[in-house]
Amino acid sequence: MFTPSLPSMRAFLAAVRHENFSAAAEELNVTQGAISHKIKDLEVKLGVDLFRRTARGTIPTEAARGLAKAFEGALLTIHEALEEVMPSQIGQSIRISVLPGFALQWLFPRLIDFDQRFPGTSMSLETTEELTNIAAGDSDLAIRYGRGNYAGVDVERLFDDHIFPVCSRSFLSDNGPIHSPSDLLSHTLLIDDTRSIDGYSPSWQRWFGHVGVPFHKGTAFKRFGQSNMVIQAALAGQGIALGRSALVVDDLISGELVIPVKKAFPSGFGHFLVSPKNLSRNPSAREFCRWIKAQAEFSQTKIHWLLRDCFAKI
Repeated sequence: MFTPSLPSMRAFLAAVRHENFSAAAEELNVTQGAISHKIKDLEVKLGVDLFRRTARGTIPTEAARGLAKAFEGALLTIHEALEEVMPSQIGQSIRISVLPGFALQWLFPRLIDFDQRFPGTSMSLETTEELTNIAAGDSDLAIRYGRGNYAGVDVERLFDDHIFPVCSRSFLSDNGPIHSPSDLLSHTLLIDDTRSIDGYSPSWQRWFGHVGVPFHKGTAFKRFGQSNMVIQAALAGQGIALGRSALVVDDLISGELVIPVKKAFPSGFGHFLVSPKNLSRNPSAREFCRWIKAQAEFSQTKIHWLLRDCFAKI
């Protein structure tokens, strides 16, 4: 019985998500040829075609989509098992600079797991929109949202960012049905006014432009100065927010938020773990990096599962 390697599974899943070998290679930081080789190897060993080559990209076959669901489930099981056996304590302190929205929506709910695994480690968290000077020692680590082009430090991608509409289940029940992107214009849209260090903020204009619907400036909206405030407003039933995948994954899994129009697209940005070149001097920081990367990969797999129908319909 043929069992694919983990690198082959990751290459295949990235190719299915992006429907483009070049984009998959960029995500995994490998060459397009490496992706093509792994896909071809899978096709030969399985005896089926996994992709149809077209002018606009490489379209997964039905067999590929079924296999992707199986691979995602297998990776979730592996991550859950690894979390159970991750080792224990180090006993130093870590100073971490993190964006407020990311801290509240994703990091804080998971820190209890880190505390249980590493009870001897103390942590100081600074929530700020500013780019801390890691190289100068202002913090041991930072988590930032942007393009990842930060000089003089090591940068690792935690999350690809996808944007899509979200609202509370009760809002959809009271104000639905919502069938198409144009239907959203009849409802209050919640706007996030925060910007990344790179000057980017996901916007409704971008999303509507991507789905080919003119954005009317007369549409009702509410503006907020922090990402987590937008999500809390959506949870409270105040309107429809433009969700960013890492910030809403837990609320989507719990069912508190739903996706009224299943159209998502990559923003071109992401959440990045930023560390100094001399990270080896702080073993607690190294352990935190390993821990958060495992947590992020687990969440990323959940995100791709939640959005699997959204990508196919763009």
